[in-house]
Amino acid sequence: MSNQRYSGRLSSVLDVRMRDGNKEYWTASGELGLVSGRLTVEGPIVKNKSSLLLAGRASLLNWVLRPYSRQFKSRKGEEGESSYAFYDFNAKFNVEIGGKDRLFFSFYRGQDDFGNQGDSQDTLNLLISDRVGTFRFRQVYREKLYWTNTGGSLRWSHILNKKLFANTTLTFSELNVNIATASSDTVAIILPIPSIDYDADFGNYSSSIRDLGARTDFHWDIAPGNKVRFGLRIQRNHFVPGIEEYDDDYKEYIPPQGSISRTVHTTGWSLYVENERRFFARRLYCNYGLNVAGWNVDKKNYAILEPRVAISYLLADSTYLEASVSRMSQFLHLLSGTNIGLPTDLWVPSTGQIGPELSWQYTLGIRRNLWRGWNLGIEGYFKQMKNLVNYSEGANFLDDWEQNITVGSGRAYGLDMMLRKDAGRINGYIAYTLGRTDRIFPKINLGERYPFKYDHRHDFKIWGDFRFSSKVDLSASWVFSSGLAFSLPQDAFTVEIPGVSPPVTVIDFGPKNSSRLPAYHRFDIGLNLHFFSKKGIAHHFQFGAYNAYSRRNPLYYQLRTIYVEEDGRLKEEKVFTGVHLLPFLPSINYSVKF
Repeated sequence: MSNQRYSGRLSSVLDVRMRDGNKEYWTASGELGLVSGRLTVEGPIVKNKSSLLLAGRASLLNWVLRPYSRQFKSRKGEEGESSYAFYDFNAKFNVEIGGKDRLFFSFYRGQDDFGNQGDSQDTLNLLISDRVGTFRFRQVYREKLYWTNTGGSLRWSHILNKKLFANTTLTFSELNVNIATASSDTVAIILPIPSIDYDADFGNYSSSIRDLGARTDFHWDIAPGNKVRFGLRIQRNHFVPGIEEYDDDYKEYIPPQGSISRTVHTTGWSLYVENERRFFARRLYCNYGLNVAGWNVDKKNYAILEPRVAISYLLADSTYLEASVSRMSQFLHLLSGTNIGLPTDLWVPSTGQIGPELSWQYTLGIRRNLWRGWNLGIEGYFKQMKNLVNYSEGANFLDDWEQNITVGSGRAYGLDMMLRKDAGRINGYIAYTLGRTDRIFPKINLGERYPFKYDHRHDFKIWGDFRFSSKVDLSASWVFSSGLAFSLPQDAFTVEIPGVSPPVTVIDFGPKNSSRLPAYHRFDIGLNLHFFSKKGIAHHFQFGAYNAYSRRNPLYYQLRTIYVEEDGRLKEEKVFTGVHLLPFLPSINYSVKF
């Protein structure tokens, strides 16, 4: 990243801008499909002076997902269902004040809710010492993932003169994430001597982040091919990370006795300046500058210098050599669970004890415009990261999270390639990434480097669109990604500890993240029909299929316990079970705009 205006993240920043409403006349559009429905209304408040845009969207997936999941679980001997719902709402108002000033107000609210639950029972009869032993098993699990995003902004755009204008913005945002898990495993001996063994695990993970900020950005057009941007930002942050966990290996249920939830207030700020220049008859493009990012927390002040530069040089007709160097900092840390189950991620801030994450990134590539809309790009990248955090092995989550982490470093490097066509009746692209990312922490994997869980060695995507006419087009895509890295138990043994009975079972996972989940891949296809009435009403029909060949790509995995007979004894085994939504989803959508 070479753009100085953005900071606060080690990797990419998504710049999402809501368009203005129509200033000349009122219009409306809507869409209804099997998965979701949406409605948009926009138009002028005062013609050619101000406008309003309102848009909303909601999911309709559960009417398909719930009965399908009940049937799918029933085939596995379970009772239960999965569900997923979402909605979002957008609003934007803008008004011109005189010829040099404009005001913009934007608002966003979105919510996602995922649930998964199941209840299974089984009976096993064993012949024990010439007597029949009857065992009954019951396993119950409930998982819930819920998050909301709320954001709003008020922006004043002012033209100072013909070459200089400014944007001043007040912002508010709030993120709330809650992940709740509960599971129980009951083994009841009916015969010959009745007894019961009960094990339960509960977890509740939450993150709440609320930000209030202000920024001013200036844009100065000094001369053709010479632009300067500079500005400042200040933001007040409110963090509440929390964990509750409980593991009961006995018959009695005892509520959770501990949690972590320390509210942290921080202040972040940044100053930046960048220059966008063209040299040598516009053959050389250069964007360079400096961002200074600061953070105040727990009476501790951080200030990070972030120089960045990006260049593009025209070597020959339609061939460009591109390179960039950038330094980034991030005052947020993502604490990710080490398992492959339902994500248990917590966003926590840099504190007086835990400094910000830092990175240097280098890129070098070549881009060439070929013929008839074809272009090819190849780029290599290398990123070095430090001050990364992760849970220490054997961490006790009921203590302060700052005492349960280890600080280390990481790398990400690879090669991106893309062949794209943007002209004619056939458009599309083929993209491939060969990449690696790893981590090294002193308190994980005996201090040895290991693959990060998001280490996708191969990523491949092909997309194409064929336009038969102005009324009919067909699109299709195929994606492939290497499986995630994870740690799989490789052996188990018992250890005799003096004064402790029975012996303790120890699980050997081997080297960290030495196993791989199955690869992810799917094929999507869609046929689009477009019709326009004489009254100017546009009708669009879309028929398609998501995951057309019904590849079962799990969202995540559960570690389940099964009981089997072995040599006349009851044996407990651990197995991984994938959690899926819909493997194949037909798509029928109708949209209208008038």
